[in-house]
Amino acid sequence: MALWALRGARRGIVTTRFPRRPEPEAAGWPAPPRFRDGEIRRDLALRMSAACPSSALEVVGPRLVLDLGRCTACGRCLELVQGPGSSRPEALLATRRRANLVVSYRLGDVK
Repeated sequence: MALWALRGARRGIVTTRFPRRPEPEAAGWPAPPRFRDGEIRRDLALRMSAACPSSALEVVGPRLVLDLGRCTACGRCLELVQGPGSSRPEALLATRRRANLVVSYRLGDVK
């Protein structure tokens, strides 16, 4: 756990300032997926959507929609997709608008 969180808990502080730099240990934490636009076929996107336990992935028309607010970073979709997908290197998902957590990717086999 980050040291700044432990210090805050010990002092009874509920909120803390945002860390000045990324925590080194955060590099090994699970992170939501990222996909390359246009490289995932519809059949694979449907399998990924079915495998997602939190319903964070959905095929909507010609797009694969990922709701980062629902994603638990379990990695099941990345196990299926392999090549055109990777884990997000940044863990900064803070936003004031819920809509900013929804990302969509163009499917590769849809014209």
